[in-house]
Amino acid sequence: MLKEQMIAKGEKYIDLIYNDPFIQGLISGQLDPKAVCHYLQADYAYLNKFADIYALCLAKSDNVTDKRFFINQLSMILSDELEGKEGPHQVLAAYTGKPYSSIVADSKWYPSADHYIKHMHYNIHEHGIAGALSAMGPCPWIYHEVAKKINAENDLADNHPFKKWIDFYAEDSTEELMDNFFRMIDYYSQNISQEDKTIFVDNFVKSCQHERRFFQMAVTQEDWED
Repeated sequence: MLKEQMIAKGEKYIDLIYNDPFIQGLISGQLDPKAVCHYLQADYAYLNKFADIYALCLAKSDNVTDKRFFINQLSMILSDELEGKEGPHQVLAAYTGKPYSSIVADSKWYPSADHYIKHMHYNIHEHGIAGALSAMGPCPWIYHEVAKKINAENDLADNHPFKKWIDFYAEDSTEELMDNFFRMIDYYSQNISQEDKTIFVDNFVKSCQHERRFFQMAVTQEDWED
């Protein structure tokens, strides 16, 4: 199955991202507020585009079960992840001491995020739902696996500034989400040859690399050159 191939090739990025400066800063509770603001600005733009791709998948899906899945995920992103009072974005904003609305008002597509978003858009248009989900999958998968690793290897106090961020992404519900991703990748690629399906594994691996660059660009304050 494609799931096993994707995970086998993507697993190394869990440890790489875990050991990179952004996640290590989260664990220590001493992440640079400028990096947090940069991340929020980029992630706000990214998640809104991620929701747009879910909407395109909803329109392309051919059964009620899948349509309901995409509707639920749209709601989760827009209501919980972006705007939830104790959601991950609000947790990060509170750490900076700045109002969330003022931080994301400066939201923009930094170079690495721009490349990542276009990677996903290309795949929904060129390869349909299977292409889109193979490119989107590393986002929830990596966040979940990294959050679980943080909790497994660190004893964080309840008042740790990023504990709620970590716990949000460590939620067991992501396991079911990923099961649906992999199920639909198989389902919507069933008329594609095994040889051509390698593109979906490649999409997944590329998005793992995009995820790593996404965190790194916040640390380096990546921006477009004048």
